[in-house]
Amino acid sequence: MKGKIITENGLILTPSYAQTRGRRYRYYIERRKGGAASKLAGRPIRLPAAEIESSVRTSLAGYLARPIKLIDSLGLSKQPQEMQQAISCKAEALAGNLNQPIMDQAAKAAFMQLVKRVELKGQAEGYRLIIDMKALTQRFELSYDSQSQDPVIGLSLKLKVCNNGKK
Repeated sequence: MKGKIITENGLILTPSYAQTRGRRYRYYIERRKGGAASKLAGRPIRLPAAEIESSVRTSLAGYLARPIKLIDSLGLSKQPQEMQQAISCKAEALAGNLNQPIMDQAAKAAFMQLVKRVELKGQAEGYRLIIDMKALTQRFELSYDSQSQDPVIGLSLKLKVCNNGKK
C-alpha cells in the first residue's frame, strides 16, 4: 500500500522493515524530511504493516459483501434486478478472495486498485478508507460517472503505534 496511507497532517507513510534475530518486521513509517514536516512535535508514526493491511482488507471486503450499500454507491438502485444480482455476485466473490489468509495475485491487484487512500485519524485511533470509484466501476464493467463520489468507510480502531520498541 505504498503511498496510500496518509496521516492527519498530510504526510505519507512509506513501507519499511526492521530485522531482529533473522525475523523481518514490516512497518509503515512517517517520513519527515526538512521543512514543515520536521517541525512537527513527537516521533514519527510507525504502524505494523500486517495489522493495517489486514484491517483495510477486511473493511473493503465488508463493503463489497453488503449488496445494498454497494448498489446504492454505484447508482444502480433503479437498474433491473438481474443486473444488481450479477454485480452482487461478482462483489461477493471478490470479497471472498480478499478475506483469504493468503491472497492470490489477482486479489492483490484488485485490492491495490480499489484502495485509493487510507487517511489515519488523530493518535492512530482509526482511519478513513477511500475506495476508488473509477476502479470499482471498471471492475464491474460499468460506465464511470465523473460526478459520483468515492465511497468512504470510517473505522474506529486503536492501531498499535510502534516507536523504537516503545508501544
